[in-house]
Amino acid sequence: MERRYEKSFKLKILQMISQENQPILQVAREFGVPEKTLYHWRSTYKKDDNQRRIVEGKIKADHKVIRGLQHQIKELREKNESLLRVIYCLVNNRF
Repeated sequence: MERRYEKSFKLKILQMISQENQPILQVAREFGVPEKTLYHWRSTYKKDDNQRRIVEGKIKADHKVIRGLQHQIKELREKNESLLRVIYCLVNNRF
């Protein structure tokens, strides 16, 4: 029967392995978790972390594009207002 572990427990174990540089074998024995399981958690965590970074990068890029488009919209609105004033003056012979 496969044992389930809490996410907080997994993160604590992964922190010990990655940040505290404790060997996987030592951590596995200390907490009674199969070594293979710890390697799987580490692999999954790296994939999830890379995906998170990719998504965050895309979001930042999207925000940059949105800011650029908002700036263009503002400029186009200003040009539109200027052209409307010119048309109004031409129609009303106010040049």
